[in-house]
Amino acid sequence: MCYPPRVEVALEILASSGLSSRHYAPPLHKLMWRHGIAVAPPHFAGFFWNFLFTAPLTVAASAGASWLCRWIRYGDVVTSILETAVVSGFCASFFTALYFSYAAEKHNLPRWSSISTETET
Repeated sequence: MCYPPRVEVALEILASSGLSSRHYAPPLHKLMWRHGIAVAPPHFAGFFWNFLFTAPLTVAASAGASWLCRWIRYGDVVTSILETAVVSGFCASFFTALYFSYAAEKHNLPRWSSISTETET
């Protein structure tokens, strides 16, 4: 793949760290990289960035799943579905961000701000 140079350097660091390549980045990150957006791989971003990046996606997915499972069957009100979606989405985002922070610390990975390439000005 042809990713932005800074992302390529980060992926090389991840490859040398011993992490499995399937844990390098979620599909949304890879999609943004293919379009030239140099967003930090999750292991190089901080806890709060990972939480804020994943929260909207997990809340939306949880809302869809709650609606399909509960509203169609039981006719729950929208506020009940939204409450469930927000709580479960935030919990999932919290643990996702916690995993990436733990893995970065365990493998001594640098912060995104400390990664640079020779081509950057």
